[in-house]
Amino acid sequence: MALITVSQGLLNHFGIKLTTRLTDFSGYLIFLVAGTLILAMFFAAPNHDWARLVTFTNLSGEAGGDVWPRHNSIGTMFLLGLMWPIYTITGYDASAHTSEETMHAARNVPKGMLRAVYLSGLFGWVMVCAFVLAMPSVAEAGRQGANVFGWLMQQVLPGAFGKILWTGIVLANYLCGLACITSTSRMTYAFARDGGLPLSALWKTVSPKWRTPVPAIWAVVVLIILSTLYAPAYSTLTTACVIFLYMSYVMPTAAAFFAYDRSWTRMGPFTLGRRLFRTLAAISVAGVLLLVWIGIQPPNQKALGVTLIAVGLLIAAWWSGVRKVFRGPPMILPQ
Repeated sequence: MALITVSQGLLNHFGIKLTTRLTDFSGYLIFLVAGTLILAMFFAAPNHDWARLVTFTNLSGEAGGDVWPRHNSIGTMFLLGLMWPIYTITGYDASAHTSEETMHAARNVPKGMLRAVYLSGLFGWVMVCAFVLAMPSVAEAGRQGANVFGWLMQQVLPGAFGKILWTGIVLANYLCGLACITSTSRMTYAFARDGGLPLSALWKTVSPKWRTPVPAIWAVVVLIILSTLYAPAYSTLTTACVIFLYMSYVMPTAAAFFAYDRSWTRMGPFTLGRRLFRTLAAISVAGVLLLVWIGIQPPNQKALGVTLIAVGLLIAAWWSGVRKVFRGPPMILPQ
């Protein structure tokens, strides 16, 4: 993990043009690999038992390779299983990140976010269906636990074609990590530029030679490596990321619930109407609270510690001085 992360940091530091080309290429690669994987699973499946898609079985505890502790409630298992698809669709915020470069952003950014959610939801569902149908035995697959995908690939696509797909999957994940370091370091730079972080003068520094925010890049790299020393690099950190992302998504909604019809009186051009806003805002906040509960269930209870420590550090940083220098993003008034 450390070597992979450092290599991604080096690419961001010294090769921003190459990084840009690789991240642009990654979108096509992910689409190609995902599409090929879905078709391969459908065609290589030993049988097409469609009843599997509407059959509910509790595979917690030993029956599920001890991925989750034993739960008697199928409803609880359903909620716990939602964590990974919820994590998968988090990329819809990319539309907001590029809003300054989007034509008619007030209308098109919300449309882009909605489109990202329903398209990733649809294609993700089709992919999971392909995996379930391709399993020689659902019960045997469940006993593989966290190794179920590797086991399935070996059972269904054991030859050279499967190895090519494996290579594409690993490369796509590497490029996703590269893009994450790029976006997080730029976000760190942007907050520091506006005085929104401790030691902002350092994190907003841009190398005159490489034209990249070098201190921000390596701060992100170090934090990533340290986080993997605290908890399992996939399951717990994934759930912690989900908690942080959705809390950040819903905070403006929660604030707007109280500001609506007071300091905020005019809706943008993309709106579902005044009557629905507060109801949907309350549902959104309740949904995120449920998601937080899901994210801290065993074996991911360490995510609770990560969340509490991060919130504590943010509050401490805010009251110890950041609030005095951070006035929000600078307003650019029209000429």
